[in-house]
Amino acid sequence: MRLWVTGTGLVTSLGASRESTWAGLVRNERGLSPLSLFAPGDARGTLVGEIPHLAVPIGSSRTTELAKIAAKEALENAGYENGLPTGLRVGVVVGTTTGGMFEHELRLAAMRKSGIPSLESDASLAALRSHPLSHTADTLATWSRSIVRVRTVCSACSSGANALVVGATWLLSGDVDLVLCGGAEALSRLTFTGFNALGAVDPDPCRPFDRNRRGLNLGEGAGFLVLERDDIALARGARAFAELAGWAMGAEAHHVTNPEPTGTRAAEVIARAMKRAKVTPRDVDYVNAHGTGTPLNDSMESAALRAVLGAELSRIDVSSLKGHLGHTLGASGAIEAVLSVLAIDRSVLLPTAGLTDPDTACALKHVVTAADKSLRAVISNSFGFGGMDTSLVFAKPMEFGPHEPSRRRAVVVGVSSFAPEHVSPEEIGSHLNLERARRLDRGTRLGVIVAERAKTDANAPPSECALVFSSAFGNVEGSVSFVARVLEKGARFASPIDFPNLVPSAPVGHASVYLGTRGPVTATADLGTSAEAALATALEWIVSGETSWACAAGIEEKSEIVEALFSPLSCRAGEPDDVERSEGAFAVLIAEEEAARANGTRVLARIELDVAEVGRTLIVPPPSGRAIVIVTGAADAFVPSTWKDTPILRGDLRSGAHEARGGMAVASAVRTIAEGTHDSVLVLGASPSRSYALVLTCA
Repeated sequence: MRLWVTGTGLVTSLGASRESTWAGLVRNERGLSPLSLFAPGDARGTLVGEIPHLAVPIGSSRTTELAKIAAKEALENAGYENGLPTGLRVGVVVGTTTGGMFEHELRLAAMRKSGIPSLESDASLAALRSHPLSHTADTLATWSRSIVRVRTVCSACSSGANALVVGATWLLSGDVDLVLCGGAEALSRLTFTGFNALGAVDPDPCRPFDRNRRGLNLGEGAGFLVLERDDIALARGARAFAELAGWAMGAEAHHVTNPEPTGTRAAEVIARAMKRAKVTPRDVDYVNAHGTGTPLNDSMESAALRAVLGAELSRIDVSSLKGHLGHTLGASGAIEAVLSVLAIDRSVLLPTAGLTDPDTACALKHVVTAADKSLRAVISNSFGFGGMDTSLVFAKPMEFGPHEPSRRRAVVVGVSSFAPEHVSPEEIGSHLNLERARRLDRGTRLGVIVAERAKTDANAPPSECALVFSSAFGNVEGSVSFVARVLEKGARFASPIDFPNLVPSAPVGHASVYLGTRGPVTATADLGTSAEAALATALEWIVSGETSWACAAGIEEKSEIVEALFSPLSCRAGEPDDVERSEGAFAVLIAEEEAARANGTRVLARIELDVAEVGRTLIVPPPSGRAIVIVTGAADAFVPSTWKDTPILRGDLRSGAHEARGGMAVASAVRTIAEGTHDSVLVLGASPSRSYALVLTCA
């Protein structure tokens, strides 16, 4: 099987299309200008890659509108300008980190003084439905009835690249035929002041790999690709612009903001991506570097490339495109993936803007002006906060070997869950090394505790385990307090300590550092079924062979803002009005069965089936032996006909009403099987637009 890129779309500060962006890059233009979207205040650096004249209708967000532009262009470029045909199973994956933050941060911050109204008392607050990270993917999912699977992922600056990895796993496992995947990100006061507070912003145009580099310039934009199985593309006569030949993810387990300086872990990730792609250093012709322009990142990436590519590095061209577009955070990996594909298809090397005096620590074959060159294989790197590294390898179509489809058997080997509202700060502290956990907020501490418990019970190899944390809304309370302080006192008073905890993927990044896990790391957001999305992602990584151990966890804390404004969109959707939002945390450790047996790990339950579908139609085989159905949210209305005569238990009765309750229901189901009470359990979860099913059986 080959994964063909049949369509691409872009919107960047250089242009609102693929062609206008490409033309600006080839001309070595910079899309940087003084910030005009909002008042920058007394910020250190005000140059950004801003999209001018972007129309945002009420009820949407800049992030979503950017995604719509790029995704529409990608579909049209792939030959789907008249819509996706029926009978085709399509997936949508979006990587982002801010969602609709810009549209709502002022109003939410003002509520700190005026009080938080209910949705019913102020109809205009209904526009807040565009705030969650998942709004963008949900919007794209309405475009066609052919779209059957949707996911939102967040891993800071590698989010867009990881969206492609998720899409690739779906294609390899046969869950979909085509994936529309990419990343989108808008500027916001939160990220602008946060990166300024970290001292990571260059007041001048940034200079990746330059001896005088001082930091990055933020940007906004979106990049989307259409990935198709080669047989589907060939059947309709589509053209392949390039192949997604390889990919790999891994955590550095080093620091939440600073990269691991030797580049050792990044080198391992790049090497694994090349191995999957079946390419050697001799086959690589170009590296589209992460290249942020920060002193630590550029030297680390250079060291990683030297370690992987060796003597071949002297002939391999390298460039960073962030000097042209700004660092678009969650969108950057997808935007750079699109440009890597175009570089292969058009046989053109793109330059690094601002590079005049290369740092000796970054001794690479830098591209400073666009040049013609035939490219066989291109590496595209993305490194995110928390040491979340991803490397993609794109290649000329049919140049290297095909992928081998994989469907490995998955089992549950560890579970942990509790209701944290009943746990005092002292009790939380008793489970942690307080010196190592001193900068972790309460939610992250809870996530670390449940993940560590599940891993300890299973005796899982710590360095090999992947982590997927879920959170429907991220740290809303902390983000609002951060913005409110900036508005009241100025950008110079933004806290560099608080900001790294406000990125939605911060808890899982902190957890990988604390626990020393070095497998794939990401976060998921899917409103009322965020926990199910994390479980599905972890399971997909096991089944597709991405990793042998994966821990899915979720943390949902009590929040006045979430309870008043957002929970009606998520955990209370379709339920009686008197259901109050609580809080909870869970962790489920999944393993590839052979790896678990070889490790001597006890298998608690087998996973027979996982379904994550848009809509309500779930096709699930009938139960065996003593069976039970556990439902959360409004999922009791969607029990498959094959399980209609099976006793039904509401998982909410035990776990409470919150966005992590689906994971807690799975933990409960695993326990009932491990204890011998039941032979099979169907766990159902539903959000306003999606339904999830997981069938567990005895080991």
